[in-house]
Amino acid sequence: YPYGMRPPEIAGITLEQLQKIYTDHQEWLETPKWNPFARKMQLPTMYDVVPMIIKPATANTKGSYAELFTQKAVDVFVSHWWGHEFSEFVKALEHAATELVANELKDREAASLVFWICSFANAQWTVNLGSSLELSPFERALASRTCKAVVMVMDEQAMPLTRIWCIYEVLRTSVLSLPFYVATKDGVLLGERVQERPGLAQTLLALAERLLQLRPEEAAASNDEDKRMIVDAVSTAVGVPQFALAVQSSLFDVLRK
Repeated sequence: YPYGMRPPEIAGITLEQLQKIYTDHQEWLETPKWNPFARKMQLPTMYDVVPMIIKPATANTKGSYAELFTQKAVDVFVSHWWGHEFSEFVKALEHAATELVANELKDREAASLVFWICSFANAQWTVNLGSSLELSPFERALASRTCKAVVMVMDEQAMPLTRIWCIYEVLRTSVLSLPFYVATKDGVLLGERVQERPGLAQTLLALAERLLQLRPEEAAASNDEDKRMIVDAVSTAVGVPQFALAVQSSLFDVLRK
């Protein structure tokens, strides 16, 4: 495929490749800087990784970061918020990979699992999200025949539930009957482990509060057209209130594990 044209279904990167990115840029990724949006000192997030790592690496090809490597069919779809510190994002996926090879992908090694991560799978020079939800790279990767599970990377403020794409991805996961995991820097969020790890307990409380206050129509999106497309499609299909209830139900099921 020409650069920028690789199908989303085969635009994954392995955990091992993600870990190498972290190792190659470890000093920068572990140096706090002032984040004017969060208004606090913070380690680099995906908003920083794209201009500092992904775009320089793809400057000659103008394609996606995943296209710098051989094509890989997606094992796991990753739903996440770009404002999460990248170091915690990688830790969360390491925890998720351990859980996945113990359950859904028992014949695999954790390092070889192929994740679909939008910032690495989509070309960041001219992002094409498709003319409809069905044609979007998110939907195509999520619904691909090789995708065996979905991982939502969650921070201690449960920020993914303030993003319209993340909320929509929870609903689609439920419709597609895919195993769903909530991963944090402290481990995978399972009820039986919360008492063992204080970090998980804090995330659980934040997630529960976000769920009680969930208003999909008030969720944010980087592109207003994306939000309109999702809300319109949901309104036509089931209605926004039912959309919110379905997402709440899916996530509360995870919390009850």
